[in-house]
Amino acid sequence: MENVALWHERDISHSSTERFWLPDSFITSDFMLHRMNNVIANLTVYPKNMMKNLNLTGGLVFSQRILLELPIQGVSREDAYKIVQRNAMKVWEEIQQGKATTDENGESLYLNHLLADEELRKSLSEKQIRECFNYDYYTKNVDNIFARVFNK
Repeated sequence: MENVALWHERDISHSSTERFWLPDSFITSDFMLHRMNNVIANLTVYPKNMMKNLNLTGGLVFSQRILLELPIQGVSREDAYKIVQRNAMKVWEEIQQGKATTDENGESLYLNHLLADEELRKSLSEKQIRECFNYDYYTKNVDNIFARVFNK
């Protein structure tokens, strides 16, 4: 729009914007792609540290799965949110107080709170709750994604 001096005509007085933004956008895109390629090529993954970091939340990373599962079982979205939020805040407060994020069996605080929640247990069985705490759910389509990207 900076190149349109008047609403009904275009002149060369503002063409400098065209000479700069287009090449600059390609140069910037090239820079970003090279930088990202370097990041990915030199990425070092430490699976144990990843699990440690995921477990720092006491299982709160799975709250979305519970929130999505409850409406499938007939619980209203509002009630599902109340159940998930109530239990998540208990865990958050315990973590802030320095409580361990897992119990002696290695189960997360959040899972323990959900299993003890009588209102939740009216809608979800212990098995259904435990299934929501499976990391494989989040990576189930990785092979399909790579196959689609690499046309295999």
